[in-house]
Amino acid sequence: MKLYLITVLSLLVHGGNVSIFTLTKTNNEIYITVDLEIEDIKKAFQTSASIENDSLIVAYLKSHTAYYVNEKKVELINYKVTRDQHHISIQAVVDKVPKAIETLKIENTVLFETSKNHSNIIKVRLDDNHRDFLINAARPILNLNL
Repeated sequence: MKLYLITVLSLLVHGGNVSIFTLTKTNNEIYITVDLEIEDIKKAFQTSASIENDSLIVAYLKSHTAYYVNEKKVELINYKVTRDQHHISIQAVVDKVPKAIETLKIENTVLFETSKNHSNIIKVRLDDNHRDFLINAARPILNLNL
């Protein structure tokens, strides 16, 4: 845990870009919330203009992430995109979640093209498992036994 905190703090202090992905299980559904900086999305889309098209953001996420539960690829549904002054938050639901989750695999390269130092924090909040992980270009895949 100390190493995790030191890593995150060093990224923030030294200008590293970080996005946060939170997986939460509630009532046999897994919700995924993604928090991104608007400026990072603009870099990924190579534009300085405002990005108002939610379907472009969702398509970008779909092309840069994959989720597997018990070694079976699952799809995300019911995307909802919200914005504030500097952030974009995307919420989605994992379709057809099995009752027993034994393994979880996450492939995630979101915003890696914007900076060599970009990292994604993966927060897993499934049942009694509350763990945080750091994904970056050197380690874009997370495998968990739950």
